[in-house]
Amino acid sequence: MSTPSASDASPGKVGGVRIIGGSARGRKLVGPSSEGTRPLSDRARESLFNILGPGIRGERFLDLFAGTGAVGLEALSRGALSATFVEQDRRALGDIQANLNTLGFANEGRAVSGDALGFIRRTRESFDVIFAGPPQWAALWKTTIEAIDTRPEILADGGLLVTQLDPSEDDGDPELVCLERVDQRAYGKTLLLLHEARPPD
Repeated sequence: MSTPSASDASPGKVGGVRIIGGSARGRKLVGPSSEGTRPLSDRARESLFNILGPGIRGERFLDLFAGTGAVGLEALSRGALSATFVEQDRRALGDIQANLNTLGFANEGRAVSGDALGFIRRTRESFDVIFAGPPQWAALWKTTIEAIDTRPEILADGGLLVTQLDPSEDDGDPELVCLERVDQRAYGKTLLLLHEARPPD
C-alpha cells in the first residue's frame, strides 16, 4: 500500500461538501471526482460527531471506503490525533490528498491506496474509531463488519465501529464473535450502525 502524491491523481474541483465543525469549520472540500462517491450528508455527519462528542480529541481515526474523506477530515478538524483514509479510486485519493494539504492536515492524515478489506486483513495498527461507508447493494457492510470481527485487535479498547448503509439493506448483523451492535441511528436514506467489542465473559 502506498500514500499517493500529487502526481498520482489530479484532484477535482471544490464541490458542495464542507467541514461542519472544529478548526476547519466552513471550509469546502475538493471533490467528489468519482461518480461512485456518496458523501455522508451534513445532517448525518453532524449527528455522528455529536455521538462521538469531545472524546474524538486525541483519537486515532480510520476512514474505510473513504471517498472524499469528509468523515475523517471532520474528525481531524475536531481534534483527532490522526486519520487514515483507505480508498482504491485514484481520483478520490487525489481529492483526499488535496484536502489534507489545503486544510493543513497533511501531517495528521494519511491516504492509503488500496482495498478496504485488504487493509483490514493486513494492518498492524489499532484505531479508536473506525468509520466504514462501503458501496451499497452488495452486502459489503456485512463483509466489512465480519472482517473487523475476525481482527478485533484493530479496534482499540473502548473503540467504536460505525458503518454507513441504506436502511433497506439492514436485515440484521452477520454472526459475530467479538463485536456487538450497541446502537443504530437513521437519517433519511442513511443508517449508521454502531458496534463495540463484546465485554469479556
